[in-house]
Amino acid sequence: MAEPVDLVERRRAGAEEEAELSLERLAFEVARHEEAIREALRLLQALHDHGWLRLAAALLENGDRVAARGLEELARPRNLRALRNLVAIAGTLSRVEPAQVERLSGGLAPALQAAADRLEAGEPVGLLGLARQAREPAVNRGLQALLAALAAFGRAAGEGLQAAPRAEAARHG
Repeated sequence: MAEPVDLVERRRAGAEEEAELSLERLAFEVARHEEAIREALRLLQALHDHGWLRLAAALLENGDRVAARGLEELARPRNLRALRNLVAIAGTLSRVEPAQVERLSGGLAPALQAAADRLEAGEPVGLLGLARQAREPAVNRGLQALLAALAAFGRAAGEGLQAAPRAEAARHG
């Protein structure tokens, strides 16, 4: 009679068998996610076609130098001023309702085109022409908006001028 076996040794797969199993698992996953993989391949091809992959690779390879150069540029006084100005503009826009910005900025493109057309025509405008145009409803609305904006701008500029001497006095006081 045979003796009982206490230990079962598992047969270890060789390198070839492990590679084959790995390929089978990979093929299963590819089949399972076929649509996503196809989309990813299309995205990769588009990135390659437009040079973005090459750019991303260069950025990754030279990341430290790129970051250092970017910080050098940011540290220049003119760029710091530009950045501070952008932050100030963003702060100003954050206090204005989006509907107001949209309403006013919607008229900007036609206004610029009309101004360019008028300049191109080169026709002088006299006082009678100004008075005639001021009676047009659209011109009158524009003048009202500009005058209100000028008044608010003047008030803000005046407050800034009054605050400057006080700040200077406080520094030296």
